[in-house]
Amino acid sequence: MLTHVRLNVREAAAEVLGRQDKLSEVSFQALIRNLSNGDPSVREVVRALGGQVVRLESAVLALIEMLKDEHPGVRGAAIHALE
Repeated sequence: MLTHVRLNVREAAAEVLGRQDKLSEVSFQALIRNLSNGDPSVREVVRALGGQVVRLESAVLALIEMLKDEHPGVRGAAIHALE
């Protein structure tokens, strides 16, 4: 669902994941894989990571790199995930 062709489906999937107290490992890894997606709206799903990003050092490094993204929404999503 996070890579669905329709933006509203991706956003809804990310929102549902973001409301979970603890993401499953499968959900967490799916979000991590989307950090480098070519579509900025897909990269923005990292908002769902919230405070759970500390589970994986590589996720922190990828999010820090996303702070340089040309798309403001992606940068904002990275900031939100790192908070």
